[in-house]
Amino acid sequence: IAPTIQDIVTSWQEQTFLEDMDGQSFLPLVVDKSSHSPNDDGSHWRNDFLITYHGEGNPKCGMSKCPPPLPKDYHQGDAYNNTYNCLRSMDPNFIYCEFQDDEHFVEYYNLERDPWQLHNAANDLTLQERFLFQERLWQLLFCHGSNCQ
Repeated sequence: IAPTIQDIVTSWQEQTFLEDMDGQSFLPLVVDKSSHSPNDDGSHWRNDFLITYHGEGNPKCGMSKCPPPLPKDYHQGDAYNNTYNCLRSMDPNFIYCEFQDDEHFVEYYNLERDPWQLHNAANDLTLQERFLFQERLWQLLFCHGSNCQ
């Protein structure tokens, strides 16, 4: 999203994207709805993107026995193992997530059939499907610079 924000605050003539900034601006898609056409280099806009979340929790509080939460402290920190990366595709409409936990938990939802994500269909994926989703997720997760597509 950073290239898009920079694109918004600078004019088209002043674009100086930082070398370490990942991705490309999607402002052309917002400004010109017909801009689903090719980019300057002839490539098309991708229809998938990366979602990543890092859990807030700490598995150890650093004490022999962790203290209980404060009274009336209704907000509890997120679990340490609630860290995940997802591949979200718009066409076909699905989400594939891998959690960074001891169980190597995976979620997959076909959002055409299950828009509320109530039934995890990860076990229904073939090995080939799972490999392709994982490969694309890792491409997005580990790419750098403006060639992140």
